[in-house]
Parts: sequence; structure tokens; C-alpha cells
Amino acid sequence: MMPPDEFAKMRTGSDREERMKALPGKGDIRTAVVDPTVLAELQQLDESGELLETLIAHFIQDTPKLLATLRIALSQGDSLALAEAAHTLKGSSSNLGATRMQQLCAELQAHGRGTNSDHVGERLALLHAEFAAVQTILLKAKDRAPYIKASASAT
Repeated sequence: MMPPDEFAKMRTGSDREERMKALPGKGDIRTAVVDPTVLAELQQLDESGELLETLIAHFIQDTPKLLATLRIALSQGDSLALAEAAHTLKGSSSNLGATRMQQLCAELQAHGRGTNSDHVGERLALLHAEFAAVQTILLKAKDRAPYIKASASAT
């Protein structure tokens, strides 16, 4: 099985540039909560479903900690901690195709770097809500992983 950080390294270059160009503008609610093509790509990388299952488990386990770090950093005015946590969450969101989460994290990261301080608390609240939606979808995908494993071993 491929470690999650190895997958992150694979998603670079022109593929990543094309994805970034396709990101919606701020406030575009037509974007899927989780890009189904990203989940399909992950399933193709590892037919057993273990990679997808592991990435989802780590994401669901780590995200609440990062959201807490973001909240604390904002309340303490720690822009460096805010930028670092937002950057980390932006990467893991991208790996699973959570493009709206990725976009919100990019905005929070920009705030941490001092380039945009508008509506930070609002963005953080939106990020929390978006994570709840992403988590619901990813848990459904994770629940399907045993079926993927079973069908892969049957062939």
C-alpha cells in the first residue's frame, strides 16, 4: 500500500496546475463538496481500497485538531500558527478532493501571511461547516471500501 505522503507527492505538476485552474471563484456553491474524480483516482491507485480508507481515516482524525488549532491561533492573534495549520489542512483537503475546504484554507493561510484579513472568523465558521459536509461524504466512501476490497480480491 502506498503511504499517504507518497500520494501527495504524485499529485504535482501539470495535473495539479489544471486542478488549481479549475477551482471555482469565491462563493461558487455549484462545486461538489468532494470531487468524485479524486476519489476515483485514489481507488484506481490501490484496488484494495486501503489507500483511500487510510487517507479518509487520517483526514477525519486530524481535521478536528487542525480546526481547533485554527480557532486558538485566531483567538490569540497568532498569524503564523494560523497560516501553518491552514496550509496543512489545505493539503489534506486537496488530496481528497475537498475543493471548497481547500479554498477556505487558502484564504485563511493568506490571512496568516498578512495578505487578507477580511472576515477571518466567518471563513473559519464556513470551514467548520464544510468539514461536516465533507466528513459525511468521506465516511460513505470509506464504508464502501470493504466492498471495493472484496471485489478486488475476487478477481
